[in-house]
Amino acid sequence: MTLAEAGPVDAEVFARRAVELAEQLDSDPDKAIGLRVLGRVLAHRQDFIHAQELFAASLSCLGDSDPYEVARTQVQWGLALCAGGDGAAGRAKLRAAQAVFARLGAGHDLAQVSVAVDGCVDKGGAE
Repeated sequence: MTLAEAGPVDAEVFARRAVELAEQLDSDPDKAIGLRVLGRVLAHRQDFIHAQELFAASLSCLGDSDPYEVARTQVQWGLALCAGGDGAAGRAKLRAAQAVFARLGAGHDLAQVSVAVDGCVDKGGAE
C-alpha cells in the first residue's frame, strides 16, 4: 500500500505501529525503515522540521550497516529539504545518495535520484 492509497492519516498510523513493533523486536533496521516512512508522511504534510528529525533518527538506527537503506533515507530527506525550499541541502543529500547507488550498481535508484537532483531548486526557483 502506498501513501496515496492509504492517505496520510492511515499511513502515519501504520508507520508509527511499524516503529513500535520494530522496537519491541529490537530490530534497528526495521525501525529505521519505519522512521523513514513516518518522515515521508510528515514531509507530505509539510511538517519538514519533524520529518528531518525522523530521517536523522532513521540514519542513526542504520549506522553503517546497510548503505542501500542509508541512501534511500538520504533520498527522502533530500526530497523533503527540496520541498521545504532548501534546495542546496536537498541536493547535497540527493548527491550523497547518488554516490552510494552508483557504487552499489543500483541503476534504477540512481536514475530516479538523478531526476530528483535536477528538479530540486531553492525557494524562489534559484539554484
